[in-house]
Amino acid sequence: MVKLFTRTLRYRFTYLPPTVKSRVVAFYRGSDPIDAMYQDSTLFEREIGPIVMQMVNVITERNKKGELWLSPPNTEARKLESTWSSENRLKRWVRNFDSNLLQCDDTTIIERILEHKVVDVTQVDFRLYFTHMREMKLSSNMLEDKRQVIDKVCSKCGNEQMLRFSIKEYIPVCTHDEIWVNKDSTDYLVEFTCPKCGYRFQSESWIE
Repeated sequence: MVKLFTRTLRYRFTYLPPTVKSRVVAFYRGSDPIDAMYQDSTLFEREIGPIVMQMVNVITERNKKGELWLSPPNTEARKLESTWSSENRLKRWVRNFDSNLLQCDDTTIIERILEHKVVDVTQVDFRLYFTHMREMKLSSNMLEDKRQVIDKVCSKCGNEQMLRFSIKEYIPVCTHDEIWVNKDSTDYLVEFTCPKCGYRFQSESWIE
């Protein structure tokens, strides 16, 4: 992971837009007059080690707790992931994360990571940093106003009605060797929310 993330962040730093790169370098220089003597690349190499080690430590700890997942809960893809070993899930999650880190077109998240402003990288929602994915997510949020009250018993509190509405969600695609987020297609999921206790779940069908 260390070599992988170092290589990716080094590449992203090298090709950052000039204005963004200048902000990152200015952050590294701070107010220390000695730093003014160093080249941009030297300052970056000084900072990248601690950044990557924090990323690796957080990811490793999350994996030990069983908190690294590629797919949303209550989906067939999540059921498949649950059959993988911890090491296998970690490997696939890291590959997916590194791919997103390398390809996202909104450099805001890259800038934040390089400036030590992202404490837990496992909580980064990359849908916010791919322009076309962000636009589709904003569009899907508009569907929330179209929720319907249906006769369905909440399995948590027994309330006899729930709110139902369709949402757009990116469905992980499974192949023989990995699961990843298919950024080129979307599918509709149905989300149910209990207005009494707040219990919520998503389903690709009409049953829980």
